Amino acid sequence: MVHRLRGCQWERFEYLLVDGVRISDPAQIANIFKTHWQDIFHPHPLPAHGPSVAHINITTHVQQHLENTLPHNTTQLTRLDPHHYLTTPFEEEDVPKMLRYTSKRAPGPTGITWPMIKNLPPEIITNITKIFNASLSSGYFPKPLKISNITLIPKPGKDLHLPENYRPISLLEILGKTFEQLINQRLRTHLESNEMLAPQQFGFRSNASTKDALNSIITYLHANSLYFRSALVTKDVEKAFDTVWRTGLKYENLQ
Repeated sequence: MVHRLRGCQWERFEYLLVDGVRISDPAQIANIFKTHWQDIFHPHPLPAHGPSVAHINITTHVQQHLENTLPHNTTQLTRLDPHHYLTTPFEEEDVPKMLRYTSKRAPGPTGITWPMIKNLPPEIITNITKIFNASLSSGYFPKPLKISNITLIPKPGKDLHLPENYRPISLLEILGKTFEQLINQRLRTHLESNEMLAPQQFGFRSNASTKDALNSIITYLHANSLYFRSALVTKDVEKAFDTVWRTGLKYENLQ
């Protein structure tokens, strides 16, 4: 994202257009963006004819197993199993190693930067490791690490006077990103080594990209071009990540 934005010349931002009215007051502009993104992140209402049978079944299943989707009320390090990759305790050297991946990240609301954390004394890193292990053992991601500053990046080639033509970027705390990366590394390794990802998935995987997806399609077309006609149907799910159905996601994780 940053590389694509470098060298771009953006139109000077002076106002937003809302129902044909120019809004230039900074406080009003901030409130407009807030309302716009709140509407997107808010769960979508059910259709007028009511939920489908599948929707009801999934919701019921999650409610029946709700305790398996919630964090524990207490921290017990005995829940961590050194013989299981996903729940083995973090070591003190894991934190500095993962901190390197956040070296170029902007800080979150506290303003604590990567160099500040990098130069902390060893005993502080020890305490951070203890906090991460306590969070892992309880299945809890600390709320202060979820708070972020939002920076709005204009979408190239779009009318910058419309609030929907901006992409929000969350600037989270460096320590939160570090903890997230530690968990993400384990999950990705576990999923890849156990072949739990579909071969057709190319996003969010190591050593895979859109080029691999295109190559897969082209290979298929060439292999079948003598015998069949092929048609390609593409679908762009707008704001898919922002509007994911969390109950459905919990259901998949429970399976």
